[in-house]
Amino acid sequence: RDFEQRREDSVNGIYRSEITPPYMRQYNYNLQTKILDYDILFPDSYEYDSTQEILWQQHNTPDGVNPDGMYPNICFKTKQDKMQIGIRSYDRTANSADDAQETVFDIGNVERGKWIHMTVFIREGYIASQHPCVAVWVDGELRLMSRIPNAYNTIMGSYFKMGMYKTAWAYKNTETTSRIVYYDNINIWQ
Repeated sequence: RDFEQRREDSVNGIYRSEITPPYMRQYNYNLQTKILDYDILFPDSYEYDSTQEILWQQHNTPDGVNPDGMYPNICFKTKQDKMQIGIRSYDRTANSADDAQETVFDIGNVERGKWIHMTVFIREGYIASQHPCVAVWVDGELRLMSRIPNAYNTIMGSYFKMGMYKTAWAYKNTETTSRIVYYDNINIWQ
């Protein structure tokens, strides 16, 4: 499956190309455990950009208290030729979920022109006593083991989306005007 986004493509000022498997929308439990296993290819045309692209995200479900526009609690992204995992949490003690600061982990350089195998283990938790965990393997090598809180304390929990999100294009020009990535062998266990 390929995801392509061009600067001239937007829907209401939003730049994204995405899928959400239907069963991922149906089982919105507050705290989830899942394993993502997939291959990704950054083609040779995937040029350097100083702004981020989100390639998959664990995103909150609107619950009447927290809006749908909150930032993803966990995401895989690229920025400045680095592959990164971004993690946010919110336990309702902050003023709002928008106050949740992102912790970003570099998990390697973007390698163009070759398939990369990624396995991600996620156990959500918005406080440490829930034993949150994000572990990431790239081509079989453990690149991240995070035990920091990684979820929002919402009624409906979160769901998974995969694709291409280039939010910077909504408000500025960047070094690129098009992006494409390829996914294959996608498996998600929950």
